Amino acid sequence: MYVSYIYNDAVWVAQLSSNAKSEVKSQQVYSPPSNIVYLEGSRFYKRNGTYYILLTHPANEEWVIKSNSPFGSYSMEALVQSVAPLFLGGLVDTPNSQWYYMAFIDAYPGGAFQFLLQFPGALMASLLSLSPVASGAPHTPTPPPRIP
Repeated sequence: MYVSYIYNDAVWVAQLSSNAKSEVKSQQVYSPPSNIVYLEGSRFYKRNGTYYILLTHPANEEWVIKSNSPFGSYSMEALVQSVAPLFLGGLVDTPNSQWYYMAFIDAYPGGAFQFLLQFPGALMASLLSLSPVASGAPHTPTPPPRIP
């Protein structure tokens, strides 16, 4: 079992023991580019042998890093940008292979509202085929296509 977390502005992965009561190994796996000053709320996914970590850049962006191994090398791409003020979203796929992004929109001082956004198939195919960077060095992220 693996968990991801943010420490000193970097993304870390920890491997837990089989009973999840102790840490076996912990390693920094990614340092974001300098134009992304702060990240929070890492969420770790594994799908078809590939590892994904979703990251929130407050208050209106979600990024994803992807690797073939839990300990790297990771590449980064924008998942959602300029949807303000959103935070802590996650990916959901249905039995029919439809993909959705579920997150919260801050409605301060009234709390937060959930929203569900269906991703176009081309965007999810692009995300799922994102290639890890061989050197482990971050690259300049490119924005995703606009979602209608």
